[in-house]
Amino acid sequence: MTKITDTDRAEKNMRLQRIIIDGMNSRDWDIFDKHHAKDVVVNWPGGQPPTIGRGPHRKENEDFLKAFPDNYIEGNPFKILFGQGDWTCAVNVYTATHTGPLIGFDGRIIPPTNKKFKVDLFTIAR
Repeated sequence: MTKITDTDRAEKNMRLQRIIIDGMNSRDWDIFDKHHAKDVVVNWPGGQPPTIGRGPHRKENEDFLKAFPDNYIEGNPFKILFGQGDWTCAVNVYTATHTGPLIGFDGRIIPPTNKKFKVDLFTIAR
């Protein structure tokens, strides 16, 4: 019998991170749903409340795509990707242009600015 090690789990989970990023870039919602837990928790910077649940997280991603339809997450290669056991940590370069209305955390609509951005996207996942 082969024993599954922490290293084996970490390698598997790092491969899954790549699949998820590729799915996000191809707008494949089946991959999104398959690889996000029903009770996923997404923490936001700036004191915003977390997003809880796959459905609400998917909706915020769909809304974000309406505001930034060209958004792209660089995943080959990752800027940083490592894992330990069931956990992975990833840093990707994330780019987009604000060409559609954006719903702010407070519910207000932010009109398109047509400005581009480039930021580091950090993901810690289990």
